[in-house]
Amino acid sequence: MTADEYTEIAVQLLYDLPSLRAMQHMIDERFRSSLLVDPIGLARDLESHFASWAR
Repeated sequence: MTADEYTEIAVQLLYDLPSLRAMQHMIDERFRSSLLVDPIGLARDLESHFASWAR
């Protein structure tokens, strides 16, 4: 994606508030369900990856 394409999308979203809000909601939901906000889950996932690398 070029800088001009990115700018065009950003300007379109500026005038399309329902789509912008939907995107914000989607990003928020993805973040809340990610391992970044679950330190125990993140540690378990990393341990699992490290164990598979050790084999």
